[in-house]
Amino acid sequence: MSFETLILRPGSGRVDVDAIAAHLDALPFAFRDPIKGEVWHLSRTPRLAASARAEREANPRSFVTGVLVSVAPDHVWMATQAERGALARGLELVQWLLARDSWTATGDKRDLGLLTDPAVLFPSGLPDPSTFVEDLTYTPIAAGTLTTWSAASSTRVLVVHSSGQFRCKVGERLLQGQLAPNALATWNESVAIIDPDDPEPETGSVDLNILTSVNVQTPNDDELILLDPTNPPPSLVPLTTLATTWLSALEAWQNGPPPPGFESVRS
Repeated sequence: MSFETLILRPGSGRVDVDAIAAHLDALPFAFRDPIKGEVWHLSRTPRLAASARAEREANPRSFVTGVLVSVAPDHVWMATQAERGALARGLELVQWLLARDSWTATGDKRDLGLLTDPAVLFPSGLPDPSTFVEDLTYTPIAAGTLTTWSAASSTRVLVVHSSGQFRCKVGERLLQGQLAPNALATWNESVAIIDPDDPEPETGSVDLNILTSVNVQTPNDDELILLDPTNPPPSLVPLTTLATTWLSALEAWQNGPPPPGFESVRS
């Protein structure tokens, strides 16, 4: 069972607003909304929270995906339209609340009565937050090098951090995991030899449907390069070979052993 909106009311009759606000402010994967103030946003990891906050500040007219929480003197409200990692954080918060008071629940305006098992409010099989690893494939980048290979259609995107973490979008699938050590060394070497002064393709002489962008980011620099993957400049040949080979392998991958070059893959 799961609900898009939840209202929780304390059995004691009054919400300890200050204590809950302090708890939310102390969570590294949460932030107080920079536009509305008294709404908190929960993400899977601190880095995803930082990325969501930056997106929210850049687009103040819309909320980003995640679990939203507001706290009033007589209830706690939650919006739970989010990816499964953020939902697990929402469940974790309800469990924290239930350890401190009794609560009644309303889900999507449906009275659920006294809450005894918070898991019934959320989808089954949510991941365990204790297993979450900080995802280095999202900005902002604090250390290392983050390289994003993106086809013009954005249906094939490969993001690799110099630590070996990768994120890949192939069609509608999102895959994540870790490169094998030898593959990581080859990838980092290929990124290191990129010459940003290599000529970019003339847009009038290349099929725009295959035009690809390579974005190389460090904490102090951000370089965007356009290329024709069928005819890359010399310094981008090694990276092009790796990216196109790995994207094809990941596109064909189903649950099972990871393809060559990868230590782990998960969907």
